[in-house]
Amino acid sequence: MKKIFFIIFIFLFNCGFKNILNDYKESFGYINSYYQLKPMFSILNNKEFLGINIELINELLKEYKILKASSHIIKHNNNETILITSNHVCEDLFDEFKFIDLETTLKENLINSNLISSDMLNLYTFTIENYVTDFYGNSHKLISKNKINIKNDLCEIRSKNTWGKKIQIEQTECDWGDEILNISVSSGYYFPNAVPIRSGFFLGETLNPISNEDNVNVYTIKIHQGASGSIVFNKQGKVCGNINFTSKESDISFGASNKQLLEFINSID
Repeated sequence: MKKIFFIIFIFLFNCGFKNILNDYKESFGYINSYYQLKPMFSILNNKEFLGINIELINELLKEYKILKASSHIIKHNNNETILITSNHVCEDLFDEFKFIDLETTLKENLINSNLISSDMLNLYTFTIENYVTDFYGNSHKLISKNKINIKNDLCEIRSKNTWGKKIQIEQTECDWGDEILNISVSSGYYFPNAVPIRSGFFLGETLNPISNEDNVNVYTIKIHQGASGSIVFNKQGKVCGNINFTSKESDISFGASNKQLLEFINSID
């Protein structure tokens, strides 16, 4: 009889854990930015004006992501989806001059590859397109950043239309040694329907090693650039905090606490 109860317990536990993962994957958003060529004159909208295949060029540019980061849905409001990420991600997202050197390099590469001449390229403008892509590979246009918190490195961004499922963040305290999970595009790896899951341990809170102001969560979890803005949760599905930055020399990562996330989210209209 004990064996039967044990089997039932394991089955129910696995089902519950699977539901937790499903909730987090439905809330996940892969932030990505890329350049596109936009014509200065309507006649240039012709798909192959003077033998220039702009559609092909834009598809190539689309594959070259200039920014990759992670986010999660926290609210739906007025046909918009509201997500939370790191503030340093937002600073890059909506700074048109941030990647000016990269823009110059891309122009040179296009000309050198004979895809377009320098004279023709002068008839187009380079614009940065910001999108958030859900777990299943559907892209949604990012339209604005609204509220920010510089001290805790948090930012609210919005995309068009209602999609995905918002995460439920309740007040909780994770303990030292709690096993944690993270869904993110660490190192820029994103695959539709197969977004990587990483695991580690919650260590607690400490003074922010960069600003020496306020506390930050500390985790041992092997992640890299691209994980910024992603949520960290334990196996009970409780949100411990998020990831904002990591140590290059080790698997130590830092981020906002559960309390800091809740205070920020509750301040959003």
